[in-house]
Amino acid sequence: MAVGNYQMEEKLVSTNIETGQSVAYDFNVFGEGNISAIEKPNVNLDANFDFYEPNVRQNVNRENGRVTGNKLFSYFIIPKEPGNYNLGDYVNWVFFNPKTHRYDTLRSQHTVSVTGQSQKNQTIESNDLGAFYNRINAADNELRSVSAYNYMKIGVNVFIFLILSASVFLLVKK
Repeated sequence: MAVGNYQMEEKLVSTNIETGQSVAYDFNVFGEGNISAIEKPNVNLDANFDFYEPNVRQNVNRENGRVTGNKLFSYFIIPKEPGNYNLGDYVNWVFFNPKTHRYDTLRSQHTVSVTGQSQKNQTIESNDLGAFYNRINAADNELRSVSAYNYMKIGVNVFIFLILSASVFLLVKK
């Protein structure tokens, strides 16, 4: 848990996005405190968005006994369902503020409007090999005689018998 006096600024490329298209989202925490101890924001995952692990950059300044700076978390987000969404319901960061002696939460202030087709079943469709009955027409239903393989069975059995006989002969001879 980070301790300090922090604020947040965020950057979203566009608030009007389409399902299946990635969008860059930056969550920047800045202020006074232990910048290095700042963990990535909490991301609530559901079926509406895919959040990919963030790229992280930090700047730390130490002067006059104070530590200030910022830590930037750059996400790629892919919306999967159309609708209007408050990113504050998805991205937030909790810290302890020693000046107010309270826990505080920084959360996204952006609302995005997602348009396009639902992507919920896209992964199922891309992995679907077709129904069982669709593949049955491609199956071979030709009858084959089992007796055609009898000569092969006899040959393999004779070979095994010869190997066993040779092994027994070598054991007895010793």
